[in-house]
Amino acid sequence: MLKKILLSLALTVFVPSFAVAEGITEADYAKINGVSLGGGAIVGGGLDGAGFFDVGFNLFDKGSFSIRNNIQIFAGGVSTGDASGYGLAGVRERITFGNTYFVTSTFAVRGYGGIDVALNYYFEPVNTPLSIEPRGFGGVEFLIKKESGSFSSVFIEAGGGSVISLGNIPSGAKIGSSFISLGGNIYF
Repeated sequence: MLKKILLSLALTVFVPSFAVAEGITEADYAKINGVSLGGGAIVGGGLDGAGFFDVGFNLFDKGSFSIRNNIQIFAGGVSTGDASGYGLAGVRERITFGNTYFVTSTFAVRGYGGIDVALNYYFEPVNTPLSIEPRGFGGVEFLIKKESGSFSSVFIEAGGGSVISLGNIPSGAKIGSSFISLGGNIYF
């Protein structure tokens, strides 16, 4: 799994970037590399189901290549196989590396890879129910330019990581997992 994530990241970063369509302006790249608001669902990752909200902004960009920072807030539930279960919430710091390729002047595809780390809180009556969760991932995002000039997108990403306990996490909590995220962003 780690080899696939590293290969995805390497292809995303080192494949030359180019605009396929005519009529692409620096303003288009500036919008895509601007502030974003997003949300979606997480399947897997030690959760039976979860949702998230995130805010993103650029750390660096040169043409179609960008390094972005996203701060994500998420929450979900975990069943333990019997009648019990627990909730999980957290905040995640994400760094992505990606290239954007315009197919037409109003449609683009961004490939990206990245790393993130979460601080998880378990809603379970144990002492210090906290953990840290580092992960790696890769994804693809489909962007559409709206008449207003801003962009909206749909994305899918996959990856995996491990859970490092900072205290007494609930019994049955997964210590390693893979995930798929589905969601969308609006760029300003």
